[in-house]
Amino acid sequence: MRLLLDTHAILWFFAGHARLSDRGRDLIDNQEHQKLISVASV
Repeated sequence: MRLLLDTHAILWFFAGHARLSDRGRDLIDNQEHQKLISVASV
């Protein structure tokens, strides 16, 4: 699965923030999924 991550999702994931759902965290953490990040987020 491909995941297009927005700025909030990226920041919340790396900060361990509670605003990112458990499902969202699991999807991002899954090594089988391809993660895409917009150039605007960088």
